[in-house]
Amino acid sequence: SITPYAHPILPLLCDVQTACRADPSVVLPQQPFAHPSDARLQIRSALRFAEQHFGAKRRGMWPSEGAISEDAIRIMREEGVMWAASDEKVLARSLAGGLADRRKLYGVYSWAGLPLLFRDGELSDRIGFVYAALDPEEAADDLVARLNKIAEDVPGGVVPLILDGENCWEHYKDNGYPFLSRLYRRLAEKSSLQAVTVSQALQAAGEPQPLNHVSPGSWINADFDVWIGNPEENRAWD
Repeated sequence: SITPYAHPILPLLCDVQTACRADPSVVLPQQPFAHPSDARLQIRSALRFAEQHFGAKRRGMWPSEGAISEDAIRIMREEGVMWAASDEKVLARSLAGGLADRRKLYGVYSWAGLPLLFRDGELSDRIGFVYAALDPEEAADDLVARLNKIAEDVPGGVVPLILDGENCWEHYKDNGYPFLSRLYRRLAEKSSLQAVTVSQALQAAGEPQPLNHVSPGSWINADFDVWIGNPEENRAWD
């Protein structure tokens, strides 16, 4: 997978007004800012860079900070991105009934023809922020037990585990090697669980479920308040 070239927040590049649709209370900069062509360039540059260094291949995209909007998704599809991903809180806002039934989290969705996955926030954050403090075997066993429960509830489901970067491993014993070794051994032992690439998961899942709309947001609180709204940030946008 790739990320937009210089790690911009794509929906805000497309139009800072998008921040209001995620959080109606946000205070926008004084100057209007809408440059979807810049968002397109960031995606195109990332694809070109990956092709130069890793070979020509269709690639999916984890947008910077999991930030998506309908405009950003449309541009990703037009530029040939294979899939995109965001956070479960964004999916909850995009579904009429939210995620009261968490089984809905473990499907593959689409909007404007682009397949979309949404990270399991609890399990991803347990890897990112909890398991480092536990014994590696205890941590791996806990994760596998939780995955087994999902496998029982949603046979054939897809569980996206997406971390906040690589920075969690410095807090693990031996940079996470004991935990990851135990985890993958346990996964190999469980016929009900398979570790797959996203493209393999998409192929196995079949036709994605189309969304009627996508609520704009990021993996942080399903909004953009980290990057816009306070006086210093708005001055920078202006």
